Amino acid sequence: MLFGILVTESRRLPRWLFVFGKPPPAIGREQAHETLQWFHQEMTFLVCTFFFVYLGLLFEAERLTPVIVWSSLILCGVIVLGRESSLYLLRRVCANHPMRFLSAFLPRGLVSAVLAMLPASRNIPGTERFLDYAVPVRILTNLIMAASLILSRRIDIAQQRLG
Repeated sequence: MLFGILVTESRRLPRWLFVFGKPPPAIGREQAHETLQWFHQEMTFLVCTFFFVYLGLLFEAERLTPVIVWSSLILCGVIVLGRESSLYLLRRVCANHPMRFLSAFLPRGLVSAVLAMLPASRNIPGTERFLDYAVPVRILTNLIMAASLILSRRIDIAQQRLG
């Protein structure tokens, strides 16, 4: 927040606040917004990268049992069915958007990984294996998304050739 204030309001701040040199040059709000957006994207990428490396270090492949694999497949099926049913219910609202793409974007990301680790970090009994389920679900939903987008692209190319 302080960085954003300094970038956008640097003209109005007194010179004595800039201990290490001159205040930054005056810039417009649009340029300040672009700078903040770039900075936010870079910080998000950095945090996600470190977290997913940490998540990979915590995951042990030996704990990947057939029960976890089948449960992860069932959870992915529930996620896909939930996504498809919600898009069906919202079909009038989403009429201007290609439904194939909306249904493809279902990967679980940083939030699901954090929520899978949170109960175990609070020492809640019975939650030690949540991460063992979250990692395969994340991988499977990302693979489903990639396959859906590749298939959707091939369908579009075929329709363009025919039409």
